[in-house]
Amino acid sequence: LAKRLVQMWGKDGKTFVIMACCAVLGAGRYIAYYTESLIVIYATFLFIINALGTMNTVITADTGAIAPSNEVGGLFGILEASQSAAGMGGPFP
Repeated sequence: LAKRLVQMWGKDGKTFVIMACCAVLGAGRYIAYYTESLIVIYATFLFIINALGTMNTVITADTGAIAPSNEVGGLFGILEASQSAAGMGGPFP
């Protein structure tokens, strides 16, 4: 899905895909949390999960392109460690 969307939007496709995924995530979460219909919640989460998967694919592909092939594993290790550290802190002010 990510590859087709990037190709469809041309030169700046990656940027548009990430922006569209963020918009779907924001709208989907709003709809899912303020509706009382279980069917609407499941349908909304279908779009949310697809948007997350698509966005992660594009971000991972771009991240892998900024490091030499023999250092990609270390780069992803650092990124995963920073993501885990951010998750431990949570949404505290």
